[in-house]
Amino acid sequence: MTILSLLASAAALAQTEVETDARLKARVGDYWSAVVASDWASTFRMEKKPQGPEAPLDPLKYYEKKRVQMRFRVARIDKIEQEGDRATAKISGSQLLSLAGAAFNLPRFVESRWERVDGDWYHVEWTYYTPPEVLKLQQEAEAAAEAAQKARPPAPSAENALPAQAAPADGQGR
Repeated sequence: MTILSLLASAAALAQTEVETDARLKARVGDYWSAVVASDWASTFRMEKKPQGPEAPLDPLKYYEKKRVQMRFRVARIDKIEQEGDRATAKISGSQLLSLAGAAFNLPRFVESRWERVDGDWYHVEWTYYTPPEVLKLQQEAEAAAEAAQKARPPAPSAENALPAQAAPADGQGR
């Protein structure tokens, strides 16, 4: 093999990786756009089909499971990390939470796992997580609340409360 053919092979491999990254990014984007739109037929087509005792993935069970999840209103791809035929996408967004007739936007952070099968990328699962910067803020807030609690003077208890004044003997309050 000549140096020229080695360089050509390396360039072709690099080009394949760039195309793969573009396909992965597009697939992740299409999937999360479908999640926001509650388009479960589209997400179903992008799911990796289970092997073994769970196979095949039943579309009716899939739709029923997805239908009861809280609906994402917004989803943004923050980062995609790829190692060979596996990838993880970090997604941030918000889900709609309805409680007692009121609707709230709940910030959500998701790790979306992907696997390449026969050249195409398929969604495997997603899990919620707390980003390190949010976790740090939560820990700081908890520490501040604990410090504020310790700095407060103790609340009066029955033992250190002032004695109640006795009522006048004639029953007349003054």
